Amino acid sequence: MTSPTGSAGSVRIPRRASWRWSEKAWGMSSGTAGLSSLRGGAPEGPELAFELLRHAQGFGYATEAGGAVVAWATEAGYEQLWATVRAWNVASRRVLEKLGFRETGQVEHGAVHGDSLLTVRSLSSPA
Repeated sequence: MTSPTGSAGSVRIPRRASWRWSEKAWGMSSGTAGLSSLRGGAPEGPELAFELLRHAQGFGYATEAGGAVVAWATEAGYEQLWATVRAWNVASRRVLEKLGFRETGQVEHGAVHGDSLLTVRSLSSPA
């Protein structure tokens, strides 16, 4: 997988590096996955983000796409990745766990959409 914004290097973080995919059987977009440096509350380093449309959920696409982004980030020289996930989003928490992310205990309280949990994954050691 190559970055649509070019090489990330070990210091420079693209504001957004994302990929969209479609499933031929549905003939429509199924989701996106990528890296972002737009989040203000995360420590240094890019944040993994993924989103699937409802018709594509439950088939392992988030884990597969997230794994591809983690592999790309590792090859690009990043040392760690962050991800936030809503506390109520059990499926996404499971995906992040499968990808080697661990919850840090840091919670960002949200009155409208619920609490967000901060997770981290070191890329310098195996998941």
